[in-house]
Amino acid sequence: DALAAERRAGGLPGLSIGWGLWEERSEMTAAVTAGRGAGAGALTSAEGLALFDAALESPYAYRLAARIAPSVLRADDRLPAVLRGLVRPARTGAASAAEPARSMARQLAELPEAELYRTLLDLVRGNAAAVLGHSSPDLIRPARPFKDVGFDSLTGVELRNRLMSSTGLRLPAALVFDHPTPEALARHLAERATAARPTGDAAVRAGLDSLETLLDALPPGGVSDELAARIRDVLTRPLPGGTPATTARPTGDADDLAPDLIESASDDEVFDYIDRQLGSA
Repeated sequence: DALAAERRAGGLPGLSIGWGLWEERSEMTAAVTAGRGAGAGALTSAEGLALFDAALESPYAYRLAARIAPSVLRADDRLPAVLRGLVRPARTGAASAAEPARSMARQLAELPEAELYRTLLDLVRGNAAAVLGHSSPDLIRPARPFKDVGFDSLTGVELRNRLMSSTGLRLPAALVFDHPTPEALARHLAERATAARPTGDAAVRAGLDSLETLLDALPPGGVSDELAARIRDVLTRPLPGGTPATTARPTGDADDLAPDLIESASDDEVFDYIDRQLGSA
């Protein structure tokens, strides 16, 4: 292939043809039977000669002349990377694929920075192994360049697409070439994920939303005295600038729960008070 490409580049004739199996009986007949089960059919003599003529007229230096059964290849969940471009992957529902991606992005957003890098490194290695058809991410070493384990431009884009789906980040097509090892790529993703986190009011709102979700998930009567005391402390803590978190005494039945009365309040009254405070924040 390389010789043919070099000759073509120099203006000389050159052609390399990778032949598949032929139907005519020969010492390769046993391979024909095995090949059918692996997605490779056999060419008739007429088909082979027609492909030869087509290759001679092709502007490319190397061609593959073979009969391929896409349906058989598609059913192979460990298809070699070199054959993946020949088949379309089975489609999955957009909704079912999007929800795990959103869930993963939320998990990454909530991780502390020290844990974020380790999680992203595992994510990169796992997806890289899947793209190359490996059964375990252990075959993808953190410091070994992607190109040394078999990545090219096509598989690099496939890895980038997987990582975009998992992290929710917009990533360039040349991602694995700009960051050529799993550990370098994981560091880059960690920096991007950290920079994308909300700050200021947006961060406070995100935190309140998470707190509200956690409180809504608690069963009735699931608030201990210790937890109620801590919630009271947080909600009544002065805001930056010295402004109290609560500036007026609540009124009404459940609203009679002022900070100094929380010790005698029921669990339901505590939840009611928290809901109103979060809603007004």
